[in-house]
Amino acid sequence: MDRKVVRVPTENPVWTQFLDFLNMIWGFLVTYQVWIFIIALCLALGIWFFKHHKKQSSEIRKLWIFTLFFLTKRQMMIPLVVTLGRRDNIIDEATEKALLEIRDRCRDVSLKKDPVNRLALEREVSKALFYYFSSLESQHKIKKGTKFEKIMKDLEFIDAKLVQLQSVYNRESEKWNKKVTWKLTGWFYALFQFHPFEKFEMPK
Repeated sequence: MDRKVVRVPTENPVWTQFLDFLNMIWGFLVTYQVWIFIIALCLALGIWFFKHHKKQSSEIRKLWIFTLFFLTKRQMMIPLVVTLGRRDNIIDEATEKALLEIRDRCRDVSLKKDPVNRLALEREVSKALFYYFSSLESQHKIKKGTKFEKIMKDLEFIDAKLVQLQSVYNRESEKWNKKVTWKLTGWFYALFQFHPFEKFEMPK
């Protein structure tokens, strides 16, 4: 009975090439292990730096967005103040005209494109509303428990919140701007697309 002899190749070219490739990679890692460690460390620090400052930038931007939200909310409440004032006959034509006029002026000035002048107008809004409500209170024309009193308290809350947000935003922006505009490191921040924020500053 004939027996078939199966010959097993002593070497597999594909497997040999794969082992040679692994040996080459290992040799490269061993030879340049110090440089590889330094590069990996720099990449890790770069990623941490970007994420850390991206978070800081986002927090400051949120303060700006919250400020914009409260300013918009106050603008939306002015027509309601005028409407309730007409209904209760506690607003004169001059005050009504002044409130609606300053509201329209605020709409024409973008907070993003021209924040300084817009905030100057917003300060006029605060003064106009303050004088109006102070006058009503001194004349005892604001009745407790009415919708008009609630609107007044809401506006007082908004004004207090705006002052708080502006103060925090300016403080955090100043810290941030000092870092990103420092001569020795400013180029590094610019490399990561980090730029200074514009502060809330009123014209003199």
